[in-house]
Amino acid sequence: MENQQTFNYTAGVHRPTLSSIKPIQALVIVGDNSPSMLQENKAEQAYAAITELIALLADPVNQDGFLASVVYFSRQAKLQHPISLTSKLAGKVKGFSQKLYEVGYTNITHGIEVATEVVNGFNANPPVSGGHYLPPVTILFSDGMHNVGNGPQQAAAELKQASTLVTVGFGSDADQCLLKELASSEQHFRHCAQGSDLRDYFFEIGTLLRKTRVAGIDATEGLGDMNQ
Repeated sequence: MENQQTFNYTAGVHRPTLSSIKPIQALVIVGDNSPSMLQENKAEQAYAAITELIALLADPVNQDGFLASVVYFSRQAKLQHPISLTSKLAGKVKGFSQKLYEVGYTNITHGIEVATEVVNGFNANPPVSGGHYLPPVTILFSDGMHNVGNGPQQAAAELKQASTLVTVGFGSDADQCLLKELASSEQHFRHCAQGSDLRDYFFEIGTLLRKTRVAGIDATEGLGDMNQ
């Protein structure tokens, strides 16, 4: 059982084994905040997908085993929510900000760069003590094409050194080829044609993460298997 404590007896020192330490999973959600998200209620549906995923992970049955952060991007990216326990974040996630909307701009690179800062900061200094930290997971979704500054390939390569990267092409205008290239593998990419698809996929991800966290295992393989 997760909370059952067992000890190794070495030189008279009681050392908890991995089985006595609660697994903790960190998640970063990176969402497209470009004006095209206002079409076809995509922003509303994406916000619902995010909040439903956070609520799923915040369920008390998960025993505060999940941390999450939210980043939005348009011409530039903004850290909307620093990484924190999902139980504290649930019900408080900010919607897409019209202050970020700038017509025609989608800066996927900056979104990834801000996510990398979050992940690297978490890896260097986890905010919750006493946990067994599983490799972080980042979910990035976009409904358009990157068109600001340097391409996101190098930024994604750096992020993937510290986190599994799942990418989602949302809607008919998403650059699926690029998003597939950015993901940890082709299997870590999913196209969601409409809002209900995105919400369903986020629920699938949340369900998978709950299972892998309880098992205390890296979610990378399972997240890839979902899309095969």
